Amino acid sequence: MCNEWQPIETAPKDGSRILCWCGTYIDICWLQEKDGVGSVWMTDNCVDFGGCETPTLWMPLPRNPVELKNG
Repeated sequence: MCNEWQPIETAPKDGSRILCWCGTYIDICWLQEKDGVGSVWMTDNCVDFGGCETPTLWMPLPRNPVELKNG
C-alpha cells in the first residue's frame, strides 16, 4: 500500500473511502454516481465538492489500530 499523496485521477472509483487533499484541508472522501450529474466526490457530511474545492490528491486511509496490533 502506498502511503504517499497520489494524483486524484488515480484514486479508486469503486466507492472506497480515501483521504483527499481538497486545496486547503484534508477530508475522507469517496466517488459516487449521482443521477443527472455523473461522478462526484462526497464526504461523510454528504456534501459534494462540485463547485467548491475539488480534491487534487489522495492516499489510502491508514489501517485501524486492531489491524496494526494483529499484524
